[in-house]
Amino acid sequence: MKLKPVNKWIQVELPEVAEQEDTVFILPEDYAKPQEQHKLVKVLSSCEEYSPGDMIIVQTHLISDVEVKGKTFHFVLKNHVMAIVED
Repeated sequence: MKLKPVNKWIQVELPEVAEQEDTVFILPEDYAKPQEQHKLVKVLSSCEEYSPGDMIIVQTHLISDVEVKGKTFHFVLKNHVMAIVED
């Protein structure tokens, strides 16, 4: 399935999370692992100035997850892009 973003939305791909070894720690029950404030993501499709494959930096809490037919897609608004990473 392919989605075409409209109205200044950008479809992005999140980086894969590397699996870590299980380690045993005693933590409070209400402990939550701190979330990264920013994330480097890959543009999959966009209706505006970004091209598929561009790497952009966005704030993690501004990534919207949408589930369609059992598959999760990730979107960010164009004006929430902080930077384009160029090699």
